[in-house]
Amino acid sequence: MGAFDPFTDFAASKAELATLQKGRDEDRAGNLRRRMDFFVAQSAAKARKNLGFVPNIVQNGFTCVGVPAEGGNRDLAFSIGLFYTFGFPELMLVGDSPEVDVRALNAIVQMTSQMCVKDGTRLTSAIDRKTLSANGAQLVGALQFAIESAGFTATWWGQPDEKFLGQYAYGYGWYFYRHFLDDAQVPLLAAKIGGAGEPAAEPVQVRIPLREGDEVIWAEPLDDDTYRVDNFVATAAHIALGDVVRCKPAKSGLPEVVAVVERGPFSALGLTFDAKLAGEDLKAVVDAGLGLEVAPTDAPPPEPPEPEKVDAVLRAFFETRVGELVRALTELGCEPHFFTATTMGLSVPHEALDEVKEMLDDQGVDSELLSGPDEPAPYEGPFDPPEES
Repeated sequence: MGAFDPFTDFAASKAELATLQKGRDEDRAGNLRRRMDFFVAQSAAKARKNLGFVPNIVQNGFTCVGVPAEGGNRDLAFSIGLFYTFGFPELMLVGDSPEVDVRALNAIVQMTSQMCVKDGTRLTSAIDRKTLSANGAQLVGALQFAIESAGFTATWWGQPDEKFLGQYAYGYGWYFYRHFLDDAQVPLLAAKIGGAGEPAAEPVQVRIPLREGDEVIWAEPLDDDTYRVDNFVATAAHIALGDVVRCKPAKSGLPEVVAVVERGPFSALGLTFDAKLAGEDLKAVVDAGLGLEVAPTDAPPPEPPEPEKVDAVLRAFFETRVGELVRALTELGCEPHFFTATTMGLSVPHEALDEVKEMLDDQGVDSELLSGPDEPAPYEGPFDPPEES
């Protein structure tokens, strides 16, 4: 077995590998140069063919690779080096409409990467989980900005599963990490990018069946009998913002959720604030009409509050102690959903969950995990919340 299995084009003895591993994490740039020299000495042709992009990583810290559509696949672009050099998850973007081609995807990868690494801080040791979580949340925010700046939309994003990676392989990326970090395991953030001319369907209401009092939520119609959850799920468990659910017709007239078929990018936390911490601050936001919007089934969606009023209320809110906490959470990619003067729902990027829970604990805010990153899909219920002990 070669040292870089499952790739067998280069090999290293145990002694050679031990030498190559010295300083691997502390001197990432030096590790690139040493190993590249090692591979070139074995076969310059193979090194140029399979690792010709490595000088870009040495110089810039990362590179972008575009893969034109082939067979039934769409165009693909991904980063290599973000994790190696800076400790950010790598990006994988797939075009989800004809006008989103390799060139457009590469531009989004490039812009997102540059936003994340603009301070130039490079790793000098193996990255810890907390830092990776924070970097992942920053990457999500940068990706959203880059997609919008390009005039496109994200039709899906999250951590790629086996099905996604079976169709769109992180080929050269896996190859790079197996040869330079001795492990092909690398954190990935994937997204499907749609064109600006494809507006999302108007949200409709669907019903989540529960033992006691079903919950009605807003969801975006997709194909056939599937819908993407469009608001925070306040009562039911195992469903979060961005999840794709399958529904069946029901006597109530509203489609009834029967399964979660695809997990979105968010976990769901229910927060309870101490009244002394929240004071009147959360109440002012809710009273301004910024609370969770789920209209009665026989009523149209509520009118949004006046922009001037929203701006004034939020400006005042973010100067308060709880407002500062909410701002810090949003900077990690979280989406707050205001309920009452002492409660809030929080949609949390999966990769930021541990850091967010630690932040809430430090502030004395109670949190309950309603839907987490390890939820199965498909999941056919039940959707009832845990019974109180």
